[in-house]
Amino acid sequence: MIGQVVCVIDTAGLIRYCNQITDQIYGMPRELLYGQPAMNIADEHNRNHGLLVLAEVIGGATRSVELQLRRSDQSSYPARIDAAPLVDAQGRVYGVVSVITDLTKERQGEAERLQLERSLLASQRLESMSILAGGAAHDFNNLLVTILGNTELALMDVPAHSPIAANLRDIKYATKRAAELAQQMLAYAGSKMVKIEPVSINTVLREMSNLLRTAISSKIVIEHQLNDDEITIAADVTHLRQIIMNLVINAADAISPESGRISLRTSLEMIDDASFILPQTGTPVKAGSYAIIEVRDTGHGMSPEVMAHIFDPFFTTKPSGHGLGLAAVIGIVRQHHGGIRMRSTAGAGTSIAVCLPAAL
Repeated sequence: MIGQVVCVIDTAGLIRYCNQITDQIYGMPRELLYGQPAMNIADEHNRNHGLLVLAEVIGGATRSVELQLRRSDQSSYPARIDAAPLVDAQGRVYGVVSVITDLTKERQGEAERLQLERSLLASQRLESMSILAGGAAHDFNNLLVTILGNTELALMDVPAHSPIAANLRDIKYATKRAAELAQQMLAYAGSKMVKIEPVSINTVLREMSNLLRTAISSKIVIEHQLNDDEITIAADVTHLRQIIMNLVINAADAISPESGRISLRTSLEMIDDASFILPQTGTPVKAGSYAIIEVRDTGHGMSPEVMAHIFDPFFTTKPSGHGLGLAAVIGIVRQHHGGIRMRSTAGAGTSIAVCLPAAL
């Protein structure tokens, strides 16, 4: 096969001949290898294994083995070595012939196939979870409508000062909170009605300023670092507000009960790499112009183990949390064909940035 290195090695383990392709593969004249121990081209961690294989072939065996080899620039690469003994007319082994095949492209292909399989499985898992969440949320919401309606009717028939009225008001409040959770499940599942229209993200952030301020502790300072020019996206404005609110509340939870700072930053960026992906699938966003909404906090940060699950439905590190806020974010981002970039270090805060396609 073209591109394969062929070497002849004597019984002392020294290289005596290499074919012409060796010059290209190893980046040096092949004559410089003559008289050198064959194991000099093996990675240092593979040399003992290589020596054992060489000894077996000199003993008359035929072997095929995969080792890490090194080029003249010390770069390492995976290779398959097929070795057979050279035998004279009397049946004595006087050397070894080995054929070396570079497996770099094969390994890269395997890695790409494995990554594709993982992405496909993650996408199927995400789709299954979305279908389950959407179906459960719809049925749950229908039950809540019945509970809320009957509670309202009961309140009309009970005196306002009655203890029963107080209980009914508690039921009404709890039902509305449960309905909010159902809406977040629907957002995760991508089942909520979407009204796409041109939206200025800076305008939405300014309008939400007071609301965000009342939603978190007064010990936390909110800073705005908005892009000088208005950035317009095609989005559902209600969903955009939900993304911002959930990210800010999550940031505040990472800081609470201590004082700290949350920074809200917007920018317009051209993305042509995998810096923004859709979590749970690892799928990078398509290259293009994106509006970036970034929320940074000075909280405790997250470990890699927590980061791996932060967007999973019902995952939470809080004793009283329900874990649907960030799951709703990923559902909305998925609906809008966007991505997320997350950076965090335990003890050094967190940055979560959402990118949504810019309206050009």
